[in-house]
Amino acid sequence: MELTPPEETLKHLTTNIYGPMLCSQAFARLYFAASKAASASPSPPPPGRIVSISSQAAHAALHRHGAYCASKAGLLGLTRSMASEWGGKGITANTVSPTVAWTDLGKKAWGEEKVRNAFLESIPTGKFVLPEEVTDSVLFLCQVCLKAHENVDGFLTLHQDSSGMINGADIRIDGGFTVR
Repeated sequence: MELTPPEETLKHLTTNIYGPMLCSQAFARLYFAASKAASASPSPPPPGRIVSISSQAAHAALHRHGAYCASKAGLLGLTRSMASEWGGKGITANTVSPTVAWTDLGKKAWGEEKVRNAFLESIPTGKFVLPEEVTDSVLFLCQVCLKAHENVDGFLTLHQDSSGMINGADIRIDGGFTVR
């Protein structure tokens, strides 16, 4: 870490904290404006969902990846702050923390059999995460079920619920890497 160039640290902080913060702030402002405009409507606006991609590196110290680990851990703190401030205003904020994803980039970095097998031994399930497993987790956190329900006055209301009580959480899809 003592040789990590400042530019590399800044690159990770910009990508993994500054970018998600700016996007989330823009979304929140748009959501709050739309919610205010919809306040005259008989049914409430659908809930807002923010899901950021963190990493197993937010939970473990990975050698030669100090700036990356710090930026992903910082994203967890940012997400918890958003969850706390915006949860009562209709927006939930969560993160997903995958292990190495078996993408073209993952294959490039971990494709050599000796390197791949050594890392896979540190994952209890013995495999890398697939991109669709990451997207399935994000979709679950964004899921909204709209169900018509007759309330006590006999009017139909829409219940918008499914993952709405998950707020400020981090779903680790790392095959158990961080439990060791």
